[in-house]
Amino acid sequence: MKIIEITPNLWEKYRWPLLLFIRRYEKGTDHSLYRWLFHLKKNDINKPGTCISLAFWEGQMIGATIISRYGIHLSELILLPAFLHKHFHKRLIDSIIDRLGVFYTKVRYNDEKMIKTALESGLVCFSYEQKQNTNYLWFGGGHWNIEDVVS
Repeated sequence: MKIIEITPNLWEKYRWPLLLFIRRYEKGTDHSLYRWLFHLKKNDINKPGTCISLAFWEGQMIGATIISRYGIHLSELILLPAFLHKHFHKRLIDSIIDRLGVFYTKVRYNDEKMIKTALESGLVCFSYEQKQNTNYLWFGGGHWNIEDVVS
């Protein structure tokens, strides 16, 4: 698997392929990630805690990670369904932590697959949050600090 870190110079080259990939494989029905990426300027990629990575396998885009504010504001990891069971999540999360030093993500308490993936990737569950009658678990990796998330 080849991972490409998107820089401002590469943003225009990979913007539309990424948007098409997100539109097709985004889990949510409101396409909020698509809208966020659509309005993202190439200078925003240099903001602290922002990371966009694309994963390729034999020349085909198989995954993407989109992180904003170290994952506190936005953390999305999307893989093609055929690659979900092959430990690509762990390699993508490791690349995020290597680049940013810290990574946070919020997972629904009943999403067993994502909780298992987070724990297998070395993330630590350190807090929970209730929002709109749904419970979420906060996971952190790298040099995480509970005070970054819980106020």
